[in-house]
This record gives sequence, structure tokens and C-alpha cells, in this order.
Amino acid sequence: MVTSLDDLLTQAETQVWAAWSPIPSGEGGQEIARDRRDAAVGSWRALRGSAERVLVLTGDGHRLAPLLARLDRVVGPAAAATGVTLDPVQRAASLLGAAADALSRSDGPRHPDAAVENRTLSMLSFAATTTAAYVRLAGDSPAQQRLWLDLAQAARGARVNGEVISSAPSARPIIAPGDQTFAAALVRFHQAAWKALTPTASPSPDLQMIPAVLEMLHRAASSPGGTGPHADAARAWSAAARAWRPTIHTPGPPDHGLREAAGALRLATQRGMTRRDLADARRFGVDLAGDLAARYDTRVRDTIRSELPVIAARRLAEALRSLPSFDGLSPRLASAALRGRWVPLPHMSPPAWTIVSTTTAAAEVYRAGTGSNPGQRADNVRRPESERRPAAPGPRRETPPR
Repeated sequence: MVTSLDDLLTQAETQVWAAWSPIPSGEGGQEIARDRRDAAVGSWRALRGSAERVLVLTGDGHRLAPLLARLDRVVGPAAAATGVTLDPVQRAASLLGAAADALSRSDGPRHPDAAVENRTLSMLSFAATTTAAYVRLAGDSPAQQRLWLDLAQAARGARVNGEVISSAPSARPIIAPGDQTFAAALVRFHQAAWKALTPTASPSPDLQMIPAVLEMLHRAASSPGGTGPHADAARAWSAAARAWRPTIHTPGPPDHGLREAAGALRLATQRGMTRRDLADARRFGVDLAGDLAARYDTRVRDTIRSELPVIAARRLAEALRSLPSFDGLSPRLASAALRGRWVPLPHMSPPAWTIVSTTTAAAEVYRAGTGSNPGQRADNVRRPESERRPAAPGPRRETPPR
């Protein structure tokens, strides 16, 4: 079953809240309280380790340093003295550990997450308060009780002030090996695309699949109705995908991982999407897609600026002839066009300008307002005159260089 960081934290909270249960009054009550105290204290070693991992990955290390130091001072000696644990706290520690694993494996830039940090600190505070209550009911000294109450207060005091809303990364699906769900295909596509966009000397021609896949996802996320911010984003990515004409090619090694991930995601979309699938697609559209779009935009700009793509010489000649400033083809380009050859795509040519401008417009969808209003429509991009006029007649099929 697909889960998310939010799901793991919710389950961990449920377990922490279950750690407290009233102690019966009367004979035998103090003995029960001592057993609970020992189990609660013994569970802190695992809880501290898992919570620290989450806080280090999501919080402000400088601000949290005093709390983490206090945890070491209080938990270390106390937990070593008992050999029993409290089952709900142990389960909470395991769930927080799984959350830390998911955070450490996440792709893309990592940002502080105040919501995850606050939820983790609240769990620590409640667990420390529960431990203090069992310590008091067991008849221990006020000084021992104060150690745990001070820890609970320190955890509450370390919380980020103000209203904190759960971040989009917290709801990202966490997938298991072999998972064939739509969410799994979505995560694998993001991982493959992020890896494929790592700068290299020779970019893969398969990078041109990314705008088409993003268009497909946003179009699915806009259903039913096909309107709203996701529909605007789908139109923007459609324009960016069309800018890569069949007569423009980027020589380079194929990216089999990206091809496979994009194909699997397309199949998962075509099989029919459940409500949860649609929710995952919409969440992706306002979360991971923004970072991916920015990375793709940067890669495309670098590729065009370096004049790595090639274009059919005849197609370039047609684009240049339609410019008002056209004063004749260079002999070299005219000769290449006559022979059906391919030439490097000039970075200031109309086709190159169209690729860059449409890609930037699609990336701006997220920069303009991620989430509630992903942004502007690609229809508003002003195209160069050569792209608005019909192309001159000529041969349509040309084989790219190998």
C-alpha cells in the first residue's frame, strides 16, 4: 500500500498518544505505575534516535541544538537503566525512523519543513509529559519528575511559532520495490527525470520527453472539466513540447531509465486513474513539478546557448527567409540545405528562441504562484514572426545524424 510522510507521522502521533493510560487507584496502583515508568523510560532510546534523525533532516540545526543536547543528557543515563519498553512508544519510534528514511531518500532540493518539525517536537513533548506523570505516580523524587517536565517544556519551546501548514513534500508517496501503482510510476518518473537533468557534456535527446509527460500529468490533474491552473500548465507544456520540431535533434546517448519511467507513467495514466491517483497527480503538479521545471528550464537554456542541438538545414533556411531582416543565406547554409544536411542550431535563430521562450513560460507557471494558481498561460507567449507564418513547402522527412 502506498503511504506518505504525512501518513507515517499521523500513525506515529496515534501511537504516542496511546502511550498514556490512567493508573488504577488503590492497592497495586503504584506497582503498575513503576512498571509503566520503567517501560516509558526504556523506550526513549529508540524514540530519541528516530526523532533526532527527522529533526536534523527538516529543522534548523542551530535552533534545535540546545534541545538535542538536553535529550542526550536526560535520555542517555535513564534509558540505560531499564530493560523494558512501552509498546506504543516503540511503534512510534519505528514509524519516525521510517519517516527519516523517506526524507533521506527524497529527490530534489531539500528544504526545512516546519510542519514536520513541529509535529515531531509535539510527540517528544507529549512522550516526556507522559513519562513525567508515570515517574510521579511511581513515587520517585520531584527532581526526577522535573527532568522530564523540563524536557517536555523544551520540546514545546523549540516549536516554530505561528500557523504552520503541512508542506507538499510531506504528502509525497513513499513506494516499495515492485510497486506498480500510479503513485509508484510518478515517483520513478520524477527520479529518472531529475537524474537525467544532471548537467553532462552530452545531454540525452530523451530530455525532450519531459515536457510531454508534464503536459499529460497536468491535463489529467485538470479533469474533470479541463479548466483551472492545471489546464493552464498543460497548455504551457504543450507549447514547450511542440517547440522541439521533428527537424530539431539533440545528438547524445539515449537515457533508457527516463524512457522506461516515462513509458510506465503513460501506461499507468491510460489504464484509468482512481481518485487517489488524481490527487497524487495534482499534488505532483504543485510540488515536485516546480523544481523539475526549473531544472529543465536551466538545462534547455544551457543546451541552446551551447548550440548542441542540430536542425535540418532546409528548415533553418525557411525560418531565416521569413525574417524581415533577411538578406540572403550564407553559402555554407545554402549548400547544406540543398544537400539535405543537418547543421548546429544557432542560439539566436527563431526555432531556438521558440524553444527557450516556451520552456521559460512553462517554468514560470510555478514561479508565478505554486499551488493555488500555478500561473500564466503559454498562449500569451509572443512567438517570433517566423513561427507564426506557415512554413514554405519542402521535404518533410529527414534522417537525423547518428
